[in-house]
Amino acid sequence: MILPNYKDGSILNLMSTIQTNFGQKSEYNNLKELSSDELKSNSIIIFTIDGLGHDYVENNKKSFLFKNLRGKMTTVFPSSTAPAVTTFFTGVSPAKHNIMGWYMYAKEIGTIILPFPYLTRLGRISAGIKLDARDFFTQSTIFDKIKNSYIVVPEDVINMDYNKILKGKAKKIGYKGMNDFIRKIKNILEKDKKRKFIYAYYPDFDMVCHIYGKKSRHAAKLFKKLDKKLDSFTKKIKDTSIIVTSDHGHIDTDEKKTIILNKHPEILECLERPLSGEPRAAYCYIKIGKEKKFEKYIGSKLSHACELYRSRELANRRWFGPEKPSKKLLERIGDYVLVMKENYIIKDIIIGEVDRHLIGNHGGTSAEEMFVPLIVIKK
Repeated sequence: MILPNYKDGSILNLMSTIQTNFGQKSEYNNLKELSSDELKSNSIIIFTIDGLGHDYVENNKKSFLFKNLRGKMTTVFPSSTAPAVTTFFTGVSPAKHNIMGWYMYAKEIGTIILPFPYLTRLGRISAGIKLDARDFFTQSTIFDKIKNSYIVVPEDVINMDYNKILKGKAKKIGYKGMNDFIRKIKNILEKDKKRKFIYAYYPDFDMVCHIYGKKSRHAAKLFKKLDKKLDSFTKKIKDTSIIVTSDHGHIDTDEKKTIILNKHPEILECLERPLSGEPRAAYCYIKIGKEKKFEKYIGSKLSHACELYRSRELANRRWFGPEKPSKKLLERIGDYVLVMKENYIIKDIIIGEVDRHLIGNHGGTSAEEMFVPLIVIKK
């Protein structure tokens, strides 16, 4: 079990180093393996390759990225895109920004939402509901602190509520495909001669790992192509510090090791609402008076597949961040957390959802999911 190193070894501390380099104060320590003094270039770029775990780079020793591998960092908990990318955008931990998983219970509207695309589990939040997304995304953004900054994201998500709000004063740049991704970043470097920070997000590796698994030829092919593009890109630029990292890694899962709660009516009877969080770290909201029954069933029937924790215990042990847990945090992590063992996943299927097995998964505490690469290239 790997837990976040919020002291000096996580993506949270990386963002503290970035802020320090631009003359901004952070409430967290800088990253131990990367001092802000190393990043005195005119431009600093963070490439976030969604789903690229440290182990994947470590296992590709002939790659350009491996040759520039400085070490590894932990991501946040849960090891998932929504909480991790929000930490990149805000420079604070999940315990403070309160975006707690791909699925999250929103007490404000009494339903499970997907905060990153800002959807409910079955459709748009806006359907008949008057609610501003700013009610969920309340944390300030680092792009308001760093005066000259850019966010480079896929064109089809550039106008999501999430990006609209958390971009702050950054300039948004959309792209289509890998070639355009690299081209748009190169254009920024050529046209803007002022000192700047660029946050560049690439999601395709994560999608391929979900569908085919990280051990697939599809993942290998995409990694090789991206590795080659980044190698070529760095040869054509100057006075730039590049950091390549990720929001989380992946673990390949077996459909036979999927716990589907619909096959466990004893658990469904105890749940106040559907699961939230992640398939590898699920938040459970329990009906009053059903706590002991829930604990007993998990202990006797599912202990081979998961560890059961009281959510408040994990918050007090600072799994979600070094801060004292807030009321909002506790509202969004349920009464219990099921942290999956080995390569098990857990899920429920609600009316209207189509069940399909994704091979690659994340959100848990395995080394594959928690460790992300720290790749540093200085030109």
